[in-house]
Amino acid sequence: MKYKTKHSVQLVNYLKDNEDKHLTIIEIQKALPDIPVATLYRLMDDLLAQGVVRKYIIGPNQSCCFQFHYA
Repeated sequence: MKYKTKHSVQLVNYLKDNEDKHLTIIEIQKALPDIPVATLYRLMDDLLAQGVVRKYIIGPNQSCCFQFHYA
């Protein structure tokens, strides 16, 4: 990550602990309620750009999913 914050560390650790799952932002937010949804989206954009997570779109009208990826 460009910079480490409490929220970014929490998010990466959570994604690592659940690396076998495809998680939506809503699922992540329920597990990490102290991180605002807008912050989650910003952090996920950063992690996507760095290749730390992958983004999956299952189908139309469905939430996208994210999964930790060893870069």
